[in-house]
Amino acid sequence: MAYLVYSKGDGFASRAAEMLRDDAGFSDAPDIRGLRHFASGRIDMLELGKSPVYADWLDEIGADEIVFISRHSSSKGIISFTAHAEGNWNGKNDLGGKPHALSVASPGLMISFLKAMKGFAEGIEVVYEATHHGPLLNTPSCFVELGPDAVINERDREELLHRLSKGVYSMLYDDSAQYDKAAIGIGGMHYSAKFTKYALEGKYAFSHIMSKYYVDEVEMLQAAIDRSTIKPDTAVIEWKSINAVSRNRILAKLEDLGMDYERV
Repeated sequence: MAYLVYSKGDGFASRAAEMLRDDAGFSDAPDIRGLRHFASGRIDMLELGKSPVYADWLDEIGADEIVFISRHSSSKGIISFTAHAEGNWNGKNDLGGKPHALSVASPGLMISFLKAMKGFAEGIEVVYEATHHGPLLNTPSCFVELGPDAVINERDREELLHRLSKGVYSMLYDDSAQYDKAAIGIGGMHYSAKFTKYALEGKYAFSHIMSKYYVDEVEMLQAAIDRSTIKPDTAVIEWKSINAVSRNRILAKLEDLGMDYERV
């Protein structure tokens, strides 16, 4: 059973969820912890009262996988459809989860969403984000997002949210994205344009992506390999984004873990 989860305080996510309920024929189901619950075949939908980044308790609902629909926040001011896994690479957990802990990533779900959105985006950026924030879950999960809301005008809002809802529908009901290898990504910026390019070409489906800002957290590479529904075949390194000292630490750790790597 897959669950779609969103916060009623997130106007973007709430509206996209409403569109999806209409399109996919969701009906009311018994509340869970007093929260609104809907069902349609093998897909359930749950409306949270608070931000999902703190909802570590969602492991209790018995889902096989969880997709969080969310408004995307960004200082870039570039409208994007994004997907990412959850977790904290370092010793901080300012936005939920636990320090130095990663959720179980779902490479198949994320690549399915990005490929679907590439068809629906019509000129809007489609991109992986590096792994960040909570919740911390053992249930395979990912976030799919649209934003930033501040730069989306009212005229375009409904159309873009409808595209988001179509992308979510496609990722769950037509999960047939093809790729050559599952991979972890290392290096690059928070918005992983290069990794996204290779994924959309069918070369890789990424699980966890460690941006260049956290590459010295080499002890977390074990968790990046282990915490995925599909064991990664390789580590893909955005080579020039990482200095030589950090690269050497990463390569030594990957060798210790028995993980091959590829340079891009």
